[in-house]
Amino acid sequence: MLKTLKPGVTMVIVHCSRPTDEFPLITSSSSLRLEDLKAMIDPELRRTLQDEGIKMTTWRELKERRDKAGKTGAPAK
Repeated sequence: MLKTLKPGVTMVIVHCSRPTDEFPLITSSSSLRLEDLKAMIDPELRRTLQDEGIKMTTWRELKERRDKAGKTGAPAK
């Protein structure tokens, strides 16, 4: 999927965590969250992101960039 992304913002939601004995009581996706964690720390993912020029960001950074672009009238870089 990462190799087919087009320029722009793409949201991929990942819930990384190490499930505890209590975690299944909170969510039915506890086993998937461990798999998400394994994927996010895999060196292959880091290489793919770098090779494809993909930049990871946060919602806070996106908001700051949008706010800055709104003040100047130009896209934030």
